[in-house]
Amino acid sequence: MPVLTRRRSSQAIHAFGWDTAPGATRKADLNAGVVMAATPLPSGTRETCGVFRFQARAFRLHPVWAVEALGQSAAELSGIIHRAHQRFGFRHIAFDPGDGGAWVQQKLWHDDPFFDGKTHRVTGLCTPETAHLYPQAHRSPTITGKLIN
Repeated sequence: MPVLTRRRSSQAIHAFGWDTAPGATRKADLNAGVVMAATPLPSGTRETCGVFRFQARAFRLHPVWAVEALGQSAAELSGIIHRAHQRFGFRHIAFDPGDGGAWVQQKLWHDDPFFDGKTHRVTGLCTPETAHLYPQAHRSPTITGKLIN
């Protein structure tokens, strides 16, 4: 797995996109995730290339980290996502709404994912819509099963 770096800017907003193609076995065929950062630019910025404007503010969008994980179980993929979340403190995690995304999301609420060769204690993550199913998980508005267009 690529080395994870920490945030470069405390003002940057980090988002994580994840896509899983479930396989015919208990392991997924292909998984990939990318971390994108939106770093605020000074007011009055006239740049347009790579700049996203939202509510009279300007942000530079740029990829920060990406991973491809082949032949992993849902629990292993959950560990990858938790590890990345610990490093970047995501504001938003987006999954595809299909079978692969739901398959991994069911493991994210667990508080004991396995990554870096050992089991870790974390706060599980769930969507506001599934918080009643996973009372021990953090009720976070950061996870969605919707594609962002």
